[in-house]
Amino acid sequence: MDLLVADIGGTHVRLAKASCQQKLVRLSHLRIYDTIDFQDFETTLAHYLGQLDGAQINVAVFAVAGPVKAQSCTLTNLNWTLYATELKSRFNFKECTLLNDLEAIAWGIDALTPEESLVIQAGTSAVEGNRCVLAPGTGLGEAGLILHQGESIAFASEGGHADFAPTNEIEWRLYQHLREDLQHVSWEHLLSGAGLERIYQFFVRESPSVSAPCRRPAAEITQAATQNECALCVAAVNLFSELLAAEASNLGLKLLATGGVFLAGNISLKMLPFIQRSEFISRFRQKGRMSHLVDSMPLSIIRNQQCALLGAACYAQRASAA
Repeated sequence: MDLLVADIGGTHVRLAKASCQQKLVRLSHLRIYDTIDFQDFETTLAHYLGQLDGAQINVAVFAVAGPVKAQSCTLTNLNWTLYATELKSRFNFKECTLLNDLEAIAWGIDALTPEESLVIQAGTSAVEGNRCVLAPGTGLGEAGLILHQGESIAFASEGGHADFAPTNEIEWRLYQHLREDLQHVSWEHLLSGAGLERIYQFFVRESPSVSAPCRRPAAEITQAATQNECALCVAAVNLFSELLAAEASNLGLKLLATGGVFLAGNISLKMLPFIQRSEFISRFRQKGRMSHLVDSMPLSIIRNQQCALLGAACYAQRASAA
């Protein structure tokens, strides 16, 4: 089965052709575009298709970073709106489907090879169960895989926009700092590229005697922390990683993810040295009377950055077999 798949985020668009045989997905003609270079997705797609060999593609599945309603979506962190019916008509697809991007990643988990995910906590669960995935990036995406009658079914959520809840003094001060500019402080306001920048700015304000730039991009903060070049960057990434651990186990509890909790996205990979530290696992397990339950949950990080594309292809294959 040959089809067109896309992963459309706030910063990048990934496009590829895909072929599926059971859970084996092969991607070809992969291209990655910066969203800032295009006015909308249709322009991006037309450019991509113009680079192909001219073969007609009948089926398209597009993963989008936002809530999908009635096969339309306005991206949460980008002023693009997609309509499946319009895309189908303009590009002569026989079928065109929009999926939430984290739902697509969830569908793609079973298509990963063992080398494409890294175990952070092995867990002690000896049975299959529900799974969940969260991905900090331009925003914070969350989704689940519910096990029903032996079959895993992926679904989207907008859990990243739920209220952030501080649990200690420094997090309370951070919350108060953010409330000066934000009416609603969500987990996405912290666990995203912009969120890391906010946390860094908080530490700059908390340390007026330390000479440091008031603003730094997230990539620079992460690099400086990883290389131990800036104490405030280290503090920011440490707190970011602890909050990521806390929200990962929150999602694990809400979905009873005894089958595994998965971290995805480029930010998680760049912060791997911090995620592998004992402090991260300790925070993941700090759930009071339910600590034993999250201790039993396998925790892994997805290494394959094209997991949403794999999942879009898996979804299409499943839909065609229904």
